[in-house]
Amino acid sequence: MRIVPALLLLACTGAEDPVVVDLTERLESGETRAGRIVDEASLFGGISAEGRVGDFVIYNDRVRFVVQGIREGSYYLGSGGGVIDADIVRPEGHPGRDAVDEWAGMYGLGRVIEPVEIGVPNSGGSGETAVLRVMGTEGELALIEGALESEDLIQHDGLRLVTEYRLAPDSYLLEVVTTLINPTDEVVSLHPGDILMGSLEATETYEPGVGLDGVADGAKKVSALIGLRNQVTVALLPSTGGELTAGALGLLASLADLSAGQGEEVEIEPGGDVSYSRFYGVGPDLATLTDAWMALEGESTETVSGQVTAPDGPVAGARVHVLVDDEPFTVAVTDANGDFSAEAPTAGTVTTLVDGRGRSMFFDLPDGAPSQSPYVASVPGERALAALADGAGGPAFAQGRGTSTSLVLGEPGTLHVEALDGGPFEVRVRSTASLPADDRRLLRSRPEGGSVGWGISEVDLDLEPGEYSVLVHRGIRHELHQQTVTVTAGAVVDVDADLGQAIDHAGYLLGDPHIHASPSSDAAVPMEERILGSAGVGLQLHFGTDHDHIADYRPIIDAVGLTGKLQSVVATEFSPPTRGHMNLYPLTPRPWSANGGAVPWWYDFMVPTTEMVQRVRDNDGPFILQLNHPLDSGMFQFAEWTPGVIADGERYTDDFDAIEVMNAGEYDEYLPLFFDLVNRGLRVTPNGVSDSHGHLNSMFGLSATYIGFGSKDVATYSDDGLRQAMGDRNTIVTRGPFLALSETPGSTVSSGTTLQVSALSPSWIGVDRLVLYKDGAAAETVLGTTATFDLTSSADASYVVIAEGDAPMSPLSSRTPWAMSSPIFVDADGGGWTAPLPALTVENRAR
Repeated sequence: MRIVPALLLLACTGAEDPVVVDLTERLESGETRAGRIVDEASLFGGISAEGRVGDFVIYNDRVRFVVQGIREGSYYLGSGGGVIDADIVRPEGHPGRDAVDEWAGMYGLGRVIEPVEIGVPNSGGSGETAVLRVMGTEGELALIEGALESEDLIQHDGLRLVTEYRLAPDSYLLEVVTTLINPTDEVVSLHPGDILMGSLEATETYEPGVGLDGVADGAKKVSALIGLRNQVTVALLPSTGGELTAGALGLLASLADLSAGQGEEVEIEPGGDVSYSRFYGVGPDLATLTDAWMALEGESTETVSGQVTAPDGPVAGARVHVLVDDEPFTVAVTDANGDFSAEAPTAGTVTTLVDGRGRSMFFDLPDGAPSQSPYVASVPGERALAALADGAGGPAFAQGRGTSTSLVLGEPGTLHVEALDGGPFEVRVRSTASLPADDRRLLRSRPEGGSVGWGISEVDLDLEPGEYSVLVHRGIRHELHQQTVTVTAGAVVDVDADLGQAIDHAGYLLGDPHIHASPSSDAAVPMEERILGSAGVGLQLHFGTDHDHIADYRPIIDAVGLTGKLQSVVATEFSPPTRGHMNLYPLTPRPWSANGGAVPWWYDFMVPTTEMVQRVRDNDGPFILQLNHPLDSGMFQFAEWTPGVIADGERYTDDFDAIEVMNAGEYDEYLPLFFDLVNRGLRVTPNGVSDSHGHLNSMFGLSATYIGFGSKDVATYSDDGLRQAMGDRNTIVTRGPFLALSETPGSTVSSGTTLQVSALSPSWIGVDRLVLYKDGAAAETVLGTTATFDLTSSADASYVVIAEGDAPMSPLSSRTPWAMSSPIFVDADGGGWTAPLPALTVENRAR
């Protein structure tokens, strides 16, 4: 293609409407189809599904891809023209398993296509290659500039771009060809490439040579994401005869846990153009894609195949790792008969390792229950919720069978765990024997060295035979259950756990106002698993504080049967990296807006923090604004707080309602800041959070906040009640104990008030002392779990009660117990409370 016809392509913006074809029809072998989506039945679900009417689909009888139309999209690449959903074509009744957030070309670091027209040159047919064409100009991944607050970081060369997506019949590989057109008078040099951002909650990266253990150095033939439960595999592959390198995109890949690859540097002469080709692959396993690519390449291969069996018969859903000269090459998954097949290069010694161990994570969900997306269209979304409630067909996934260098695995036993009161719980299981070290290239780590399950009322865990210690718990409000069991092959061992409620937290609900799941790009928990986990660790309020997304978890609670046991607060974490992270709640979701209506801070970011926060206030209405980890990538770090002083006023605002005093169980750094703020008249609400991004980290369920609703019944929750409680500062920060106080935390009382305090906790959490703080300094200590304090002061003052324990909260945590009340304010003269210290000095730094 020369410059004149290329520019003519860009000028042809919809002279004719594309042929209308039925995009809901299932195709036969040899057929393809492409077109603009007019019916939601053309779409499919999955953890990252976000396609909608007006986007484009291209598919055959094996695979299907959705290309975003010209609209603002969700996640961090808003412009259209890239692949946003991808899946294999599944049997009728099987819900979709899309795991692609963004899949797009990148032409130099941060440069993407900004589409001006998307067309359908060939809508496909029998024996035809279907084609979608995207025409546009240079755009940018605005997230990069916004994160670094550098408006001119991504430079444009004035290029025009044309990308064609070409899908042949019976192929798992979508050929992607981008023509870069240079209408300028200068030579342009760049490295064309692609980024593949997938769901970390459903997939893991895999590259030949390193397998699951990071990103390969040097040239490579594939960069893939493989399903954690065999849901789907997606991969970026070079054109025939080509190779991929990490290059500048490798740094981006390592920082963001994404797959990336770029081709050789190209030079585009003035008035000329260059084409860059590669393949986007989707398959049931990686071997399907590497087989297809090597066939196109014409590479000499040998077939590696067989049947994986166990004493109880053929094993479906086992991973077969194929190694060449002891280096990971590809992964096959066994079918319903235990059979697998993969091609491997003839040059080299081929060996296999079979993984039937699985993830060692178990959930009380029906077979085939799919992961949920916050932005899925209505039709596939309703299918997904129904399947979450009732089950559906889905991929097989072997668990509890161990690993083998032969093709014979073990037979698991089953641990059946049930709570006697029929409530939710978490169960942690560890082998009493020493376990060998895992080859990180091939095997995922066991959660905390064992297995874990979450039950709505019961759960089954498939385990390798052996002796195990079992811990069943429901968090800090309940007693726990421990026992040792022996699991034998083919047998069921029952554990009935008595998790009696240990404390009366009258008037309060236990919540965690900072939790992440799949909408957050750095989380590792699907939405439905986060809901089960929240209930399992005893939370009553889940807060959906995902980075820069407003996602609604409430339909999931109903679908999995946790109504009346857990409520979810619609929220977001507004996350500008150099201003500090801030949680906003409760919110109203807008599912048809990009990212659920969350404000994209990466656009128009060169404003003071005060103005940035006001935009969010204007966008989302009345909500509580909570400052997160305030001195650890938080606002007070960037505003350069020292006691009494803000050195960088451009990065500061006093327009916040709450602040984290404890994050992931840590409070030492944040408590002096909180006391300084209160002493200077900022009467904000203290909160404790886990900031959990995974299933078993950050003190999830142990670092939290009791919120004063006037009831301990979760059914009494309301958004207005949350605003009221937080506005009244009626909270108790907890790392284990609950504090029952005779005066309401956050209230104002007269001098001479008597404050009675009791620290309540289950038997595995011990409190040794109660400490009364006056204006941020320890004033009185009482040993034991009860105390009576005299709040007499000649001047206005604030009082905080802190409970401390010396022994770890074993067996759940090595941390010691700790809890803190929100301040109680003493108005000494009845004229209104006055802070003991002058207001913060806010300095404005010239920029």
